[in-house]
Amino acid sequence: MTGLEKIIEQIKNESEETAKSIRLCAEAEAKTITGKAQIDAAEFRRAASEKIQKQAQDLKARSKSAAVLQERRILLNEKLQIIEETVEDSKKDLLNLPTEKYFEVLLKIAAKYALPEKGEIFLNSKDLKRMPQDFAEKADAQAKKAGGTLKLSPEAKLISGGLILSYGGIEENCSFEALFDAQKEQMQDKAATLLFPEGD
Repeated sequence: MTGLEKIIEQIKNESEETAKSIRLCAEAEAKTITGKAQIDAAEFRRAASEKIQKQAQDLKARSKSAAVLQERRILLNEKLQIIEETVEDSKKDLLNLPTEKYFEVLLKIAAKYALPEKGEIFLNSKDLKRMPQDFAEKADAQAKKAGGTLKLSPEAKLISGGLILSYGGIEENCSFEALFDAQKEQMQDKAATLLFPEGD
C-alpha cells in the first residue's frame, strides 16, 4: 500500500467517525440518519478517491517534494468537501425528522446548554406552530436539572432549526447552523493537522 493510499484510507476512516460525531452532537437516536449520510458520503469518497489517484499519477512526473505537497493539498480539499457534504446531509436529515423526534432533539440541546439561571428559549416560526403542547414544560424541566428555568418566548427567531437560549440578554446560539459550524471547524483543523504535520 502506497503512502497516498494509506492517507486516503485514513481519510475514509476519519470521515466515517466524523459523520457519527456530528450526529451525536445533535441527536443520540440518529442511527437511521447516520446510515443515509454514510451511504452518501461513501459514494462521494469513492468518486473523490478515483480523482485523487488519477491526479497522483499525473504528479509522479514532477519532483518528489512538489508532488508530495500537491498531493496533500488535493487530499485536504477532498476531505473538506467530504466534511461539507456530510454536514449538509446531516443538517437536512435533522430538519426533516418527524415532529416528535425533532422536538426530542431540541430538548436534548436545551439540556446540554441550559445554565443555572433564569432564561428564555426561542424557536423559529415554523417550530412555534408545530411544537408539542408539553414542549415548554419539558424544556423548563431540563433547565431545572441544571439549576435554572426556561420560559418559551412567543417571538420567532430567523433560524432554520434548533433553538436559541437567552440569559439576561446574552444569547446562546444553539441553532443547527451554529452547532454544525462549530463541529465543522474542529474537523477542518483535524484534517489540516493530519495532512500538514508540524515540521513538514
